[in-house]
Amino acid sequence: MIISFRGPEWFYGIDVIIEIILTLIVLGLVVYGYKAYKLTKQKKFLYFFLGFLIIALDFFIHSIINAYVYYNIIKFNYCSLSCQLGSIKYLFYNCLIFYSIMHLFAYFLLSSMYIKFKNKFKIMFLLFTFFAIILYFRPYLFNIFAILFLIPIVYYAYKNYYTNNNLKSKLVFMAFTSIILAHIFFFLEIKYIYFYVLGMATLLIGYSLLLYLLILVKKNGKKTR
Repeated sequence: MIISFRGPEWFYGIDVIIEIILTLIVLGLVVYGYKAYKLTKQKKFLYFFLGFLIIALDFFIHSIINAYVYYNIIKFNYCSLSCQLGSIKYLFYNCLIFYSIMHLFAYFLLSSMYIKFKNKFKIMFLLFTFFAIILYFRPYLFNIFAILFLIPIVYYAYKNYYTNNNLKSKLVFMAFTSIILAHIFFFLEIKYIYFYVLGMATLLIGYSLLLYLLILVKKNGKKTR
């Protein structure tokens, strides 16, 4: 029994390390979002806090499951003990479904911060529910749905950058552009496995830009005190 997972073989385990780094970065955003919501009580910061909290948990759980899967791939050398490998493949698939639905929910919350129309939350939630049902049966469609939720964020981030033309708005635009590019690469991974490596690298760049933005916000906050 041969199992084919995401990306080239030499990248097995490296993506786990990247996801652990991403978890730590996103936890910084979670703390910021919690403090901002506690201070202002604004819904947008609540969505920010919950959205990135889900992403952090998602990255962490996904990295643990992947580490377990890769360990067993090495241990069983891809082919021995097909019963155990069958269980591993089942675990990997269900982890992918969980990761996809929870990540999409986080993007739904983050996009709700930007989109402005009547009953936006209800409409967006219905859209998320519809996508989640499809993902349960077709998890490979996750990246398409993720891109659809990220498009409004990138659009409004660009508008904000075009209007204000400052470093902070530029970093937000660049960060979410990198994240949406990562999902494009993940989708293209179906045709060529090395797009998975590009996707992970671009995702790391996107969240690193958000971390840099957070550092700038904290520095400026200290200066104004």
